[in-house]
Amino acid sequence: VRCSEASMLGTMSMTFVARRVTLTELARIQETPADAHRLLGDPKKGWTFSDQMYAAINYCVTGDAKANKGPGAAFHGGKDIGPKGDHGPARYVEPPAVVKVSELLAKVSKKGFMANFEPEAMNEDDDIDPPVEEDDGATLWERFCELRSLYDEAANAGDAMLLGVS
Repeated sequence: VRCSEASMLGTMSMTFVARRVTLTELARIQETPADAHRLLGDPKKGWTFSDQMYAAINYCVTGDAKANKGPGAAFHGGKDIGPKGDHGPARYVEPPAVVKVSELLAKVSKKGFMANFEPEAMNEDDDIDPPVEEDDGATLWERFCELRSLYDEAANAGDAMLLGVS
């Protein structure tokens, strides 16, 4: 299954979710951490990417599928909250950090993104599965732009972000 097919068909076992949360929702999550996974469970209210292909986008943005600093914080940043679950706890990114991540994501150009799109090297990374194919670059760029817009909207609204893998 190609990366773009896997994301469209939802055939893989993991889903990365990034969701805007208001300060009221964040306070509720902090009071009742189990609510974090419930809020992540509605794919219509956030950015989702099936299986581990979000790691491919992080690789294209940062050059490292596991990067959690700089723009990699869009995927792996924030503070842990809630039960650990099968793939770790959910994480929340507070509004000041959302603004910073949004600013960093805004600096990512298509040229820079595509310069890091190296299917052969990416396929050697165990965190990127299913394998990336030569024609997946455009799909990954489009999905990155959606995530960047979500962070920008959250930053402009003063919202936090809730991140998780289910």
